[in-house]
Amino acid sequence: MVSDNYDPQEITDNHVKIATEAWNELLKKGELNIGRVLYKNIFQIQPTIMNLCNPTGLEQTDLFKDPTFLELCSKTIKGIGMAVDYTNQVYLYNDLSSYLHNIDAMIRMLIDLGREYYEKGF
Repeated sequence: MVSDNYDPQEITDNHVKIATEAWNELLKKGELNIGRVLYKNIFQIQPTIMNLCNPTGLEQTDLFKDPTFLELCSKTIKGIGMAVDYTNQVYLYNDLSSYLHNIDAMIRMLIDLGREYYEKGF
């Protein structure tokens, strides 16, 4: 948990490098598998969130077999991956112009993702 005294200036290039390497290692498990684990943990921590991701009221075991939900799992991980990549560009390569250009793409992707799943009832 982040404390109230958190200072973003404390993030160093080494922190970003370690996080990026860890993320890339995690991706070897597959976006869908990572997404499943992420959502299982989210539902365990805050069970009411499952209702937002489950408009048809499926049991959790059935939800994790639902193609629409599985697609959401993968796309969520893709979105997180984009954020990791962009952070990596800024901190490690001081590539702010690329970051600013690509942040628009990430915002559009997240808006489209939200709209798509909202229309599906999620």
